[in-house]
Amino acid sequence: MKLRHIVTLFVCVLGCCILRGQTLEEAKKLYLEERFAEALPIFQTEYLINPTDASLNQWLGVCLYETGNESAAEKHLVYASQKKIPEAYLYLGEL
Repeated sequence: MKLRHIVTLFVCVLGCCILRGQTLEEAKKLYLEERFAEALPIFQTEYLINPTDASLNQWLGVCLYETGNESAAEKHLVYASQKKIPEAYLYLGEL
């Protein structure tokens, strides 16, 4: 009985991880298509899960900047630049 519960839990966790990856991949695709407003909520959700991811901070910062929220964008772009994400410097120069 316990083995069944463990296997069920493992399958659920694995499924969530796969879905999360697809969601992040979709956000990256939207970002590359410059559909920043659509990508923004996905990146915001991902940020809550992984706030120390430098690339995620950069993507979130750019989406915030491109949707008119420059003050919120700065925090994420500064973090990304401190982690040596090159594109972050471009947007920081615009602030």
